[in-house]
Amino acid sequence: LAELLADRLLFQKMTSFTLLVLFGCLHVCTYADKTRYTNEWIVEVEGGPEVADEIAQRHGFKNLGKIGNLQDHFQFLLQGEVLGLHMSSKSEAISQEKQVINAQQQVV
Repeated sequence: LAELLADRLLFQKMTSFTLLVLFGCLHVCTYADKTRYTNEWIVEVEGGPEVADEIAQRHGFKNLGKIGNLQDHFQFLLQGEVLGLHMSSKSEAISQEKQVINAQQQVV
């Protein structure tokens, strides 16, 4: 039973994050010639808000908190950066953290 519940939880986490990514991709593909990036990231972090806070601080972000009822999904804000720029290096750096499942810069 515990194994079944763990599998179901993993499936729900993967489905939620996949929907976020697909929505982001659809938006980017639709407006590819006008893509403007924000200074916000959606980051999936295992370990809860304390771990998310530590990772955010280590990379120059502020953790704005959990996203709705999505487990382990947090909104990070990169302060003092110019809007509109794609910062793949920041996404890559955050993604190198062991507890980070995925990180995606948001678009307008």
